[in-house]
Amino acid sequence: MALGKLIRESGGAAAVEFALVSTFYLTLLFGVLEVGLYVADQQDLISAVHSAGRYAIVHGSSSSSPASAATLEQMVGAKLMLINSSSITANASFSPNNSPGSKVTITASYTWKPIVPLLHLPSATISATSAATILN
Repeated sequence: MALGKLIRESGGAAAVEFALVSTFYLTLLFGVLEVGLYVADQQDLISAVHSAGRYAIVHGSSSSSPASAATLEQMVGAKLMLINSSSITANASFSPNNSPGSKVTITASYTWKPIVPLLHLPSATISATSAATILN
């Protein structure tokens, strides 16, 4: 008799259902958050490298203020909005030099780390490259 009454009792059913469903939805929510942060950091790095590349093509040796590799590397860090500039590795090179018609290549990389440790996502390396011909 007591077992039949316990089986028909539904007092805690909503709490159990909420616990099961909320686990799935919270995992999904945090997963979407992590992917969004990854994409935002990736776009931030790409934009910074692209901006430094655009600066380099108009500031060659014929310019009144020629760009150097060190200047371009610092510019990548200065253009970042979301990523801490001390956590990136930037490299700029000219082939053969910074005169008009030469090539400039700027690369940068960043090790992305997830912020929600419960998902156990691995770290990832985000890279961006800009290659162009110097015009001025």
